[in-house]
Amino acid sequence: MTPEGVGEAVEAMLAARREMRPIPGLPEAGAPATFDEAYLVQDAFVLRSGLGVGGWKVGCTSAAAQKMLGVSEPFFGPVFSPAIFRSPAEPSAASFHMLALECEFAFRLGRDLPAREEPYGRERIIESVQAVVPAIEVISTRLDDFKAYGGLQITADCGANGALVLGQEIRDWQDLDLDRHEVKLVVDGLEKAKGTGVAVLGHPLNALIWFASKMHERGRGLRTGEVISTGTCTGLTPVEAEQQAVADFGALGTVEVKFRR
Repeated sequence: MTPEGVGEAVEAMLAARREMRPIPGLPEAGAPATFDEAYLVQDAFVLRSGLGVGGWKVGCTSAAAQKMLGVSEPFFGPVFSPAIFRSPAEPSAASFHMLALECEFAFRLGRDLPAREEPYGRERIIESVQAVVPAIEVISTRLDDFKAYGGLQITADCGANGALVLGQEIRDWQDLDLDRHEVKLVVDGLEKAKGTGVAVLGHPLNALIWFASKMHERGRGLRTGEVISTGTCTGLTPVEAEQQAVADFGALGTVEVKFRR
């Protein structure tokens, strides 16, 4: 992929966000053929947008999602600081290209994982976690059909993240069985989806470790205070403006979002 192709992809995504109109895929010259090219576009978009990165999302953490999007591994993308909300949240529906929700376990880092030559081991990564945070990720791709263009274009589009809504942080989390912990998504009082952390690469911590390892491969680190959302436990649930959505994490509390018109 040429620098010009990267630039065309970035400009198309910037225009889509600015004009709030979806695009029919990335320009041919800027359509990534590999994950390396997808992250090249993603990095260029982050720099060009000027939006601060407050955390990260890991997506496509189930075999079914990978098959649907035509990839063989998860992907990650930035979560911009202005798009991180505390529950209960009422963002404007007009700020999103699409409204679809995923219930996820996120992790708040309490210790830096700076870039270094040696990769971090599992224990060191887990020790960096300050808290588990129940979360709802709002999926909102700039592409006009997120399934049609595959996982590489979605990766370039910052992993299709629209926003992240965070619940109460749980600092005493080490004894929690997150892989077996049930989560339910209730919309206007009706249960729409449910699942457990086992849907996320077998355990949400596996997604965090995968992500930290990928960042190391790219010569990058992670910072104290960043929040990393690890992938959906409940699949993808479309919602509409004015609907009340509640992610029920049982003893870990609830996360609520309602999109105002």
